Amino acid sequence: NCLDNLATDQYDYFFSGTPCYEDLEVFGVDKNNPKSYKTKFLDWFVPRLKPRLGTVTIAFTGCRRANSQILPKFYYVNQAFFQHGYILKDTKYYVKKVGYDGYSHTLGHVYTFQHKSKEGIFNLRKKKLYSTYGHDLWGPFGKEKVIDGEVVAQPKEVPLMCIENFTEEGHVVYDPFGGLGTTGLAAKELNRGYLVYEIRPEIHKVGLELFK
Repeated sequence: NCLDNLATDQYDYFFSGTPCYEDLEVFGVDKNNPKSYKTKFLDWFVPRLKPRLGTVTIAFTGCRRANSQILPKFYYVNQAFFQHGYILKDTKYYVKKVGYDGYSHTLGHVYTFQHKSKEGIFNLRKKKLYSTYGHDLWGPFGKEKVIDGEVVAQPKEVPLMCIENFTEEGHVVYDPFGGLGTTGLAAKELNRGYLVYEIRPEIHKVGLELFK
């Protein structure tokens, strides 16, 4: 369980998605009270992040539909990081799919926050990443991986481009909500270390096979 080790694990850069409302009911999060995503979860979670570089990237679906309204997760994520000493370093978006989705928005948000106490790394110019990370809108890439109706892996290109921009070889990348381990696979490909958790046994098992 990543939550038991969140404040003590050692890593340089944080890259992860965010759990959906339903997965956080144990925290008291309720989609009928959208603000509870921040007050019950993010306000507990964000202060426990301790990347050595001070850099946190959250790749997630910033909006979804429920009860005839939009749940603005992007708004609560921004609020939480601002209130805990971070600035918004960079924003990107990626096309999840083309067409209508009655449940979730078809654009993924990629927000990178930098703690005010740290300088961090930004390799855009150094490594000439203009044709990859430099674009503000990415994709579309391959289909998101789904198990039992739930998206459990983002396109690997998303963590690949972020890890290359915000870290150097040898740095450790941390993902506490790892799904199939896409963040770890991207870090491995770029000669970074990785620490990835996944609490659901059936998804963890499938993810391990991808590393073989």
